[in-house]
Amino acid sequence: MSMSKKGIGLLVAAIIVILLAMIAMIFMGCSASYDEGRLPQDGQDGSGEQPLAHETTPERKIIYTVDMHFRVDDIDGAIADVRAMLAGDEWFDKESISSRYARFTARIRTDRLDAFIETLEQTYDRVDYERSARDVSLEYTNQTIRLLAIEAEIDALIAMMALAETFADMLLINERLNDLQIERQVVQGALNQFDSLVDYSEVHLYIYQRTIAERLPFGNRVITAFTDGVEALGAFLQGTVIVIAAVLPFAFFFGAVGGAGFILYRRFKKPRKPQAPKEEGDRLL
Repeated sequence: MSMSKKGIGLLVAAIIVILLAMIAMIFMGCSASYDEGRLPQDGQDGSGEQPLAHETTPERKIIYTVDMHFRVDDIDGAIADVRAMLAGDEWFDKESISSRYARFTARIRTDRLDAFIETLEQTYDRVDYERSARDVSLEYTNQTIRLLAIEAEIDALIAMMALAETFADMLLINERLNDLQIERQVVQGALNQFDSLVDYSEVHLYIYQRTIAERLPFGNRVITAFTDGVEALGAFLQGTVIVIAAVLPFAFFFGAVGGAGFILYRRFKKPRKPQAPKEEGDRLL
């Protein structure tokens, strides 16, 4: 049994009204739950101070970022220890290692972030520490509401597709469905990114090799100085050879050009004629 265009229009209007009511109800419910979970304006003890977000709670969406600087005696051993501290589902986003310095960007599970930090502080000499918390609960809630609204509209359009009478109506519905599916992917991607940042905190580690202040014995210092001198001499000779090798092509080129120019100059230069001696009478005049 087919429906008229007027019937389809009424159905569309009814679906839109239902969707708006659903969105309003969802938004009111989420807003109420968000307000219940918010920190009070004044502290619970009546002091008027708000506690800092130092602990992870399952009701909220909080992204933690930590920066830590350490000085160690053995840089290679510290690097190996840090790698061993990561659990199987944790990883490094970035690594930068030199002979006396290492930098890591690690993703650590938020539920064991405090234990990870405590282990580092007990093992190494901490120089600097900074920890920040970003509450994304409201952003996450808004994205969730948006996703639910998109999915509800997609379901309604799929139902309308079965009732469409003309091919033009089907094309319009299908075009809108494609737009909504793309938008749903974008919103879902944003939610997935929030989940990743909330579940796995970002920890920036900076590890520095501590300078050894001990003086070596005289014999060791002599050997070290001699070795350093040999290495410096070798580096100087290598640099000299490289400079000579770089200059030789230019020397050959300009030497050849200069020699050719000199030969041409000598060949085409006209000899000067000797002047005739003046007569004696002319000299007397």
